[in-house]
Amino acid sequence: MEPNHVAELCRALSVKDLLRATTVDAEDYEPAFHAAAQRELSRRGHEVATTKSRARLIYPDGTTLEVNVEDIDAMLPREFAEGAMVGIENCVDDVLVFQRHRTQWVAHHAAHNGHKGSWICPSDEAMHAAARGFARLEDWHCGLVGDVPLSDWVVIEPSCGTRYVQRAMEAMEAEGIDARAVPAPPRSLCRGACIEVPGYVLMVPVADEERSRAVLATFSEVVAGLHSQAALHAERAEAVEELAAYEEILALAPEDQVALFNRGVLLMETGRHEEALDCLVPLIGRVEDDTLADIHHHLQGISRRAPSIPVFHAMADIERVRGDVDAVRRHLEDALRMDANDAMTHLTLAYLFYEDAGSDTESASHFRRYLDLVPDADDREVIETILEGMDGR
Repeated sequence: MEPNHVAELCRALSVKDLLRATTVDAEDYEPAFHAAAQRELSRRGHEVATTKSRARLIYPDGTTLEVNVEDIDAMLPREFAEGAMVGIENCVDDVLVFQRHRTQWVAHHAAHNGHKGSWICPSDEAMHAAARGFARLEDWHCGLVGDVPLSDWVVIEPSCGTRYVQRAMEAMEAEGIDARAVPAPPRSLCRGACIEVPGYVLMVPVADEERSRAVLATFSEVVAGLHSQAALHAERAEAVEELAAYEEILALAPEDQVALFNRGVLLMETGRHEEALDCLVPLIGRVEDDTLADIHHHLQGISRRAPSIPVFHAMADIERVRGDVDAVRRHLEDALRMDANDAMTHLTLAYLFYEDAGSDTESASHFRRYLDLVPDADDREVIETILEGMDGR
């Protein structure tokens, strides 16, 4: 490949793609490409050693924490219950999740194009070593003793969160079913308000599929009983107990709309506005008009008491569902008044003007501002293509 063409190819790649090409996928590229990629990273002000120094820990309860890779050992939990999961997301967005099984671990690896493999990890020490190597973009397989073939397994839940997976695997374990929680492909950039939740694919052996689905079906009976408990607590004005009931419901049925809405309203009334948003935002676009109006009313209350960019994005999403483009724009402009340099707001406004408002001038302005704020955006090439199309019109 000609040097000029290699340099041009490197310029078109994101920082994460360049970093991946020079580390975890290094064997797929020639030395000339490595050198050009290193030069391109330096040109953008990204040294490999600095760029790969950060990772994200995913704790057994589903919470996450940004950490320096040198602190991985100190930050990893020391004691784990049966079925507990702890994960690492490295700086190129690959995910490695360790799932506890009695005295050993099963390690599941997912990259941008899906599940890459599962292996036995025989001890806590081997798990720590693999976590360190994975976070540093080094070889992390040396302590793993065998592949876990999942070709004869079936997916029974394609997308679920940590709490649901843990409850489901506890129930499966009680029935002697060997379930696996494989990490879902890492999240991708999205427009508007976005709640990041580590996701899993729940799998079982093909022979256990029918029994597994029967186990999960029993969750609906438990959920119905918990709804009755929540209603009783609501009648008695027992907010703490009512919230606890909704927590239990959502651990078993994360998509339960009644639990999400009622929990969101309760949290808002007690001043826990960010948590309230986590409940109310996922309902937008999935509920009837009257419930959507109620959500909008509650979001207005949050915007008065604790205005924030996610609140304005959520209100904009509601107006988008309603088809009111002018109202969408007003809410997004409210977000910009809070922070004129919020990249996601500029990107959302850019697409609004491009797709709905019919203004190439304003759309291009917001696209360019977004690229200025996020020079290494993964979607840079797509946006530059849009901008070129505008220039040609």
